[in-house]
Amino acid sequence: MCRVNLHHTFRHHITSASLFRRLGIHDINSYFRNWILRWAGHVTRMPMGPMSRAPRQLLTGWVSNSRPIGCPQMTLGRTLGNALKSKGISKEFDGWIAIAKYRSTADSLHSQTS
Repeated sequence: MCRVNLHHTFRHHITSASLFRRLGIHDINSYFRNWILRWAGHVTRMPMGPMSRAPRQLLTGWVSNSRPIGCPQMTLGRTLGNALKSKGISKEFDGWIAIAKYRSTADSLHSQTS
């Protein structure tokens, strides 16, 4: 059993990156970005139309007004944009929706580490 606590990491100068590498896991941010991209892929494959589901309407909705001063710093769109940027995918809607349309292509991107 590999027990590494704060005392061990401080005493033996073990960094988080080296510990993750030794255990064969990734940092929480990479898991979160993969989850966001996987969710966006599922939503883009939902049918579009007047009776489309709420997640699809949320993802493809558009508000014509500008954001007020003091708007939230991290929105769904900005989070998705950061996840796309981390994988090297264009943030243009037509670019990433073409990748997400085919599940096998999208799944191969999720398996890549970032």
